[in-house]
Amino acid sequence: MERKEVIVSEQELARQKEFTRRMREMNDRRTRTPLARVDTFGCQQNEADSERIRGMLLECVLAIITLCAIAYARETGHVKGATDIFAGGIAAMIGAIPGLESMENSMYTLLVLTYSAFCLTSLDTATRLARFMFQEFWLEPGETPKDIKNGFKKMMVNPYFATVLTVFLGVMLGMNGFMKIWGLFGAANQLLAGIGLLAVAAWLGNAGKNNRMFLFPMSFMMVVTICSLALIVRNQILIIMKGGADWGPYAQAIIGSFLIVLALELAVEGYRTIFKKKDPDDNGEAPALD
Repeated sequence: MERKEVIVSEQELARQKEFTRRMREMNDRRTRTPLARVDTFGCQQNEADSERIRGMLLECVLAIITLCAIAYARETGHVKGATDIFAGGIAAMIGAIPGLESMENSMYTLLVLTYSAFCLTSLDTATRLARFMFQEFWLEPGETPKDIKNGFKKMMVNPYFATVLTVFLGVMLGMNGFMKIWGLFGAANQLLAGIGLLAVAAWLGNAGKNNRMFLFPMSFMMVVTICSLALIVRNQILIIMKGGADWGPYAQAIIGSFLIVLALELAVEGYRTIFKKKDPDDNGEAPALD
């Protein structure tokens, strides 16, 4: 990719400074200093980016409130599961405010509903993602479910069949002891973070941009999570060797080994992409046709 030098004019710098001055004046006119402020100047894409920033700030506030609710729930005895901790803790916090004591029961009901809606939304998202991944198992690169006209694959990529099957497998796992493989969740979840950093670093490197800021956290996350998976597999094998193990250790050992192999393969491919030497004659343009 060819890099071009961009020179910002004095007029554009003055325009940006004017925006900064206006924002400072807007804040000075406030009687209270805001904890966070997002103002957008420019095109619609800037507004879309601002919406993402506002969403992240709102998630941060919700995370802080949740931590406070967990601490407060222990003091008020709301410890009967995640729903009771979240709803009871925040409701008790609100009820402790002078003048709002009578709202505690109402807030508890509303917060239980909020928590339930969040869980249902997360379940819907997880079901959709599971269905998409299941369909992709049966598709070639660049192929879509509509391209499959008949045969066994036609049934497997059918959205209704894929959804019912993934929901059925999830329900069976939940009813038969999902805690038996819960030990893999932490390492697998953090492995996704390492793979995400690997993908970003590979994309930036392939585009000819600076990706050094991602290399250390990427390497750290990949090494730590793969080592964690290796320890989990080792411990489960030791449990199996002692005899009398149910299906849980077998599942963790098999799935953990599978994740390690996939992670190592992705790491090797990512390393090749990041550190491969770029052809100086390759400017990213398609070759001319005769």
